[in-house]
Amino acid sequence: MNTPIDFDLIEQLWQLNQAQIESDDFLSSPKSHPFYRVLQTLTMIAEVKAFKLQTEEAVKIYEFVKSSMIKVYRTDQNMQVSNLDQLIAEAYIKQSNERTSKPLVKAVDHAKRSISLVEKIIGKKAGADSEVKDNYLLAQRLQTLGDVYRETEDEEECEKTFLRGQIMIGNMFGDRHPCIMAFNTNLVTCYSMNTKLKEAKKGIMSQIMEKNFEIAKATYGIESIHLLYHLSCYLINKIAIGEV
Repeated sequence: MNTPIDFDLIEQLWQLNQAQIESDDFLSSPKSHPFYRVLQTLTMIAEVKAFKLQTEEAVKIYEFVKSSMIKVYRTDQNMQVSNLDQLIAEAYIKQSNERTSKPLVKAVDHAKRSISLVEKIIGKKAGADSEVKDNYLLAQRLQTLGDVYRETEDEEECEKTFLRGQIMIGNMFGDRHPCIMAFNTNLVTCYSMNTKLKEAKKGIMSQIMEKNFEIAKATYGIESIHLLYHLSCYLINKIAIGEV
């Protein structure tokens, strides 16, 4: 049986006096505050509900946690708030289906908010008026937004968003680093959105797949069991574009 979450009761934790918060049991940093630890637990509960497609309940919890995090940190300009907007976007992506695309409108809004907040926090590159610093968390946020655009079949925005994340990772780690494989694969899924686009981008898709498999072999070795996953992805994509 699902027990309703008493948000009012949880908020009472915030009413602990300063002496209690700064005791040996609860140090004064936000992460050691009992209220913060409860919010972490609530976030995990919301993730389970999102996975079970109980989207409304999940979003309600996420929004409560987000407003509470702003209270804990005394500002809405923090990575916790950005992360919660990303989680809300992901919940709406899971909820969307062939019968309704309404959740995707909300997903775009939250994904963009998450990205905007990370950009504000990390700041601009030295000597650049508008170019934001390369950042792995920002690249992950871009993945989520790209996923939304793929679901809405917005080919141009999907490619632009995924490319930005891929270039960012390449700038940070190099184009042969294993962490770039997921960002390369994003582009393959983008170009697979429809037959016309897939045919136009067939050559690029083939190059990306070959490169990913070469990176995997160099990273794991040809005798590694981990290589089987990448071999499977390689063959599936090759079949999809008609090269096998």
